Amino acid sequence: MSRRLFASIAAVVSLVNGVPGLIAPAALASFYGVTLDSQGVLAAQLLAGSYIGYAVINWTTRGCTDVALCRGLDAGNFIIYAATSPETGREVIDLIVEELRKLKEEPVGESELQMAKDHLKGSLMLSLESSSSRMSNLARQEVYFGRQFTLNEILSGIDRVTRQDLLHLAIDFFDPAGCTLAILGKTAGMRVDAIDLSF
Repeated sequence: MSRRLFASIAAVVSLVNGVPGLIAPAALASFYGVTLDSQGVLAAQLLAGSYIGYAVINWTTRGCTDVALCRGLDAGNFIIYAATSPETGREVIDLIVEELRKLKEEPVGESELQMAKDHLKGSLMLSLESSSSRMSNLARQEVYFGRQFTLNEILSGIDRVTRQDLLHLAIDFFDPAGCTLAILGKTAGMRVDAIDLSF
């Protein structure tokens, strides 16, 4: 399957999934026997917006033939999610910002890196038990790299990641200028406008 065809199909499927959720999330949820409160409607609309964003990205990159250009057009999100009480919300945000700052200032510990590698490899092995997950993974590899990677190649790539690699990646990747904070719930007393997201 060509990149153009794959991206066109992905764009249409994402649009078909996203538009109803954005326009009438409560009606769509009721189709599945679910009743949404106001928070649920907002969450459904955010998810639908993500689908539509994915559709736009796929549609704009469908004719891309230059690999470097295609990668430049691809986009994604790095999301940190936390659920907490209103009383500890500010503390949680401060702790997250501090952890991001640490990732940019010093390499992660060797044991922490090894634990992350083992977790990633274990998740990969478990994902191979699902046919749909396996097929999606193979399709992504074909589209982005023009070939499929063996399991040993992927595992070897994970093992090659060093503490310094992660430090350099964190310095390049974690840019406060592109950081957005979304808070849902009771925010009274949190002084949201005074939150410093510099790390």
